[in-house]
Amino acid sequence: TSSSPSLYPPSAPTRVRIMILSAPAALGRATRMAVLLDEYRKRELEERIGLQVELINVSAVQEGVPVRNVIYYRPSFLRAALMLAAALPGAQTVQPMGEESLKKAGVDVEVWVGEDSP
Repeated sequence: TSSSPSLYPPSAPTRVRIMILSAPAALGRATRMAVLLDEYRKRELEERIGLQVELINVSAVQEGVPVRNVIYYRPSFLRAALMLAAALPGAQTVQPMGEESLKKAGVDVEVWVGEDSP
């Protein structure tokens, strides 16, 4: 019946889906960061995190939205967020996703690139 609990526990994730968002003036840096992650650090990250790394989007937020260097993660993706922070240039803050971000399906980690990013 649909009301009975599943006999099997939910399966552990096999991948981490990453979205990179930036201030409009930092879109070039965000794009370089995406290339760094996808082309040069992907295999190393996958080995260290234990999950397949999937870069799903790189885009700029609206003008006027304040953007700091922050990596937001969905529950159970703290390790992935910390490994990303270590692999990226510059300093990032790592924080759990807020309620609005948690409503977005298909994103496990959001990397926000501020104008002051290297």
